[in-house]
Amino acid sequence: MTDEELKELVADLLISQRENLAFQKETNAAIKETRASIKETNAGIRELRASQRETDRQMKETD
Repeated sequence: MTDEELKELVADLLISQRENLAFQKETNAAIKETRASIKETNAGIRELRASQRETDRQMKETD
């Protein structure tokens, strides 16, 4: 391999590395967003369950 070919190879590898790092950064951001969404969903589920328990309790009281 000539010096020129090696330089091109190194340049290509650096570009690939930058692209991979950018993709990894995007993926990490998407994961963070998904985790936040799951956390919100779980909070909503807890609220609904508490509301359902309260409704069930009130219905038992009226029986």
